[in-house]
Amino acid sequence: MDFAEVRRRVFAAYAMGSFQDGLDAITQGRTEHPDQDETLTFWEACLSSMGGDPGHALAALTAGLDRGLAWHPKMLADPDLDAARELAGWDEFERRSANMILALAEERPEPLVRLSPRPVGTVIALHGGGAVPGDFYSEWAAAVPAEWTLITPIGDVPRSGGRWAWPYDFSTSSLVEALDGQPLHEPIVMAGFSQGAGLALKAAWNGVYEVSGLIVVAGMLGVEEWHSSAKKPVPLYLVMGTDDDISYEPSKDTCAALSEAGVAVHVDLHDGLGHEYPPEMGETVRAGLDWIQRSR
Repeated sequence: MDFAEVRRRVFAAYAMGSFQDGLDAITQGRTEHPDQDETLTFWEACLSSMGGDPGHALAALTAGLDRGLAWHPKMLADPDLDAARELAGWDEFERRSANMILALAEERPEPLVRLSPRPVGTVIALHGGGAVPGDFYSEWAAAVPAEWTLITPIGDVPRSGGRWAWPYDFSTSSLVEALDGQPLHEPIVMAGFSQGAGLALKAAWNGVYEVSGLIVVAGMLGVEEWHSSAKKPVPLYLVMGTDDDISYEPSKDTCAALSEAGVAVHVDLHDGLGHEYPPEMGETVRAGLDWIQRSR
């Protein structure tokens, strides 16, 4: 069972209130995906707290600390953990986790860059929450044509296990800091996956950079948050899957809002695709770049 299927099973169980079914999926996921320990432990705690066993939730998180895991305070404020936060040991756990996150924040990596000797433009690709920078870069380096310079900046919100996220309020200041001094050959196309898609949209629309277009995959867009203040809505190539239980419905709402506002939008819809990349990512990115070039 791939991790996308684990996510689908956990989220489906959560939606139905079948918390034990979700915990069973997490147990199976641990065996097959040990690299997802941080995420699975957090889900385990949320499901346990919601299911009436906050003691197990806190115990699971505390054991995670002992394995070197940690969670940002914004994550630990999740309402699913309300019952666990009432327990006597919560404050000590949260203090230890916060200290570990502060230490990790000092190790923020530099952007990963692939230069083209004769660039036809620059793709700035923004990772999702909890991404491993090297893995994300490899995915996009294989998909973006070699004649384009590729830059994958790293968010400033640390997660354990060498994972990183962007600010939960979609602030663009960390992106600007990461890209300072980087070779931005025009035209610039911003791209992103999940959380990174939302940040790319905000940075492009608010004029942080002069952007020709956007390619977003499984985007957590939240367009209503900044649509009214957008300075320059740019063409959007939106890749989404019908089985994406995180961003499919919000993406449909985004398309409706943008179309009503007269923004150029192309939807690349994949039947059965979850919160993940399409199987032919290279073809998808090339199609997106071609469409943006024609839309300029």
